[in-house]
Amino acid sequence: MNLTLSALFRTVLLLICLTPVSAHASVAQDNAFTRARDAFRDGRADVLERQADVLRGHPLEPYLDYWRLRLRLETIDPATVDAALRRLDGQYLGDRLRTDWARSLARRNDWPGVIATARGIRQPDPDIPCLVAQAQLALGDLAGLGDTRALWLKGVWLSDACEALFDQLRERGQIDDAALHRRRLLAFDSGDARLLKRLANDEWPADASRIARANERPEGLLSGLRGGRPDAALMVAVLRRARLEPLEAHAALQTLKPHLASSDWRWMMGRLAFYAARQHLPESAQWFAMADQATLGQDDWAWQARLALRRGDWPGVLRSIERMEDAGQNEVAWRFWKARALQATGRGSEATPLLIALADEPTFYGLLANEALGPSLGERHRDYAPGASEVQAIAERPALARALVLHRLGFDFEGTREWSWGIADLSDEQLLAAAELARRQDWFERSIWTAEKTRRVHNYALRYPTPFAEQVKLRANHHTVDPALLYGLIRQESRFNPQATSPAGARGLMQVMPTTANWLAKKLGLHKPSDKALGEPSTNVQLGSAYVRHLLDTLDQSPVLVAAGYNAGPRRAQRWRDVQPLEGAIYAESIPIGETRDYVKKVLANATVYARQLGTSTLSLKDRLGIIPARASPADWQAITSDNKDLREP
Repeated sequence: MNLTLSALFRTVLLLICLTPVSAHASVAQDNAFTRARDAFRDGRADVLERQADVLRGHPLEPYLDYWRLRLRLETIDPATVDAALRRLDGQYLGDRLRTDWARSLARRNDWPGVIATARGIRQPDPDIPCLVAQAQLALGDLAGLGDTRALWLKGVWLSDACEALFDQLRERGQIDDAALHRRRLLAFDSGDARLLKRLANDEWPADASRIARANERPEGLLSGLRGGRPDAALMVAVLRRARLEPLEAHAALQTLKPHLASSDWRWMMGRLAFYAARQHLPESAQWFAMADQATLGQDDWAWQARLALRRGDWPGVLRSIERMEDAGQNEVAWRFWKARALQATGRGSEATPLLIALADEPTFYGLLANEALGPSLGERHRDYAPGASEVQAIAERPALARALVLHRLGFDFEGTREWSWGIADLSDEQLLAAAELARRQDWFERSIWTAEKTRRVHNYALRYPTPFAEQVKLRANHHTVDPALLYGLIRQESRFNPQATSPAGARGLMQVMPTTANWLAKKLGLHKPSDKALGEPSTNVQLGSAYVRHLLDTLDQSPVLVAAGYNAGPRRAQRWRDVQPLEGAIYAESIPIGETRDYVKKVLANATVYARQLGTSTLSLKDRLGIIPARASPADWQAITSDNKDLREP
């Protein structure tokens, strides 16, 4: 008996001792991975090698293999790389190594090797098509250059590889003077000094310091303009000024008109018309008419359609949509507005098929299409809940296992890419299992993103999760704010990551700016919150919901204006109103800033779905959007005392 008890005691003691050893081993491996990552970034091959034994068997061990090769890629022999590519075949890191190797082969002028290597890249970087085209050019194969030439018509520096390719194409006469000037015009609009220097000639000199001034303070170059032959900097200044003051830019362009070719002036008029349309200026219609219609693109026709929406000109909406290329017409927004325009012009039978197709898509316009069709045709998706075995099977996929470890270590840049790679070929049911796996790890950003990728079957609980329910409910009640709206904002702002920090410094679940947090804390009689406190859900939601209450009180209780104001600042939300009442969906569609336009649509769609899930409201999205009252006078804007965000566009 005593022997048995002694043996049992030894066994228990052994288990007790082993537990911390295992935990220590895991921590040691995690620390070794972090040291290896830092060593790779610093180019320290010796430090990298010292982590090899510790990382053996760790899920992230393939990274060590990849980093070792990357540090000596320029001197390594092809056979070693081929062996590594076989080891990493089918992995994200294998694709990265193949991409790096293609670039290395290009530097060695091994053009057949570039083509053979690039052929196996699953997710090519933007410069890879240009490297392949260089290889084809070097080998005398011009058949595949058609798609690459389309890259030429970009107004920004693409990459060294692409610019080197363009130089070769120009030398061979594949890019003529007309195409050269077309790209120069696009560079005027982007203000890309590096590209303008490369495209400069005697007619269009490009001084980098003047172009910098044109980008930063265009009004300085344009003040006192008396005419004369313009250089690249003056053209940049006109277009940069047009973003904020189209009428001033138009006056400057008229001064320069006698010195411009007719085609250049008409192209510039098209750009001024675009910027005037984004300011909702009536002059834009006349300016668009003066432009060269052949040079107008998707964005130009989209803005003409938006202005027609604001005027209630449904035939004009239809005409603008029908001038778009097929890709533009097939965008969700324009399929919806085409259906609305068809209904408004007495062609309802043509609108119904468009709405039926849209109703299959769980988007802002999909919800509106569902509501327009009514319950008999709407809400046709079916929910799918993955089982435990399905989640376990997905968890065993190496790419997703690596992604979760990277996320746990705080390396979400690499983790996100591993995750994206790992779900690329999954069915809808598998996608939902992966979304559930991410949710269980509180990685809500990946969970939502993955659940949104389904096509046939969906799970709205995964698409629209409700963590931090206690904090949201408490503050919603305290500030008399719809909890569905708070959830809609949080989902869009941070994807439920309490530690989220934007490049501008906004923090936490509701992405509150420190200056706004200080203003709100003073208003609420609270202590000034520290950066750490802003990352705490309770404090962040308390301040964010108070700001939403402030916006509701100063923006006519409109959730549309609140969402616009939360993202771009309430003064802009006021300025984007019209002199007459606007349908909420039309206001949202005609917001000038693309980021805010997309944001408002998603927040309102989020809130509609959340209200149904929470059982707080059955309000339709159309009713939630409501009617936006006519613009208040600027004097009334003084009630707005704080902008939480400060986007630079108008």
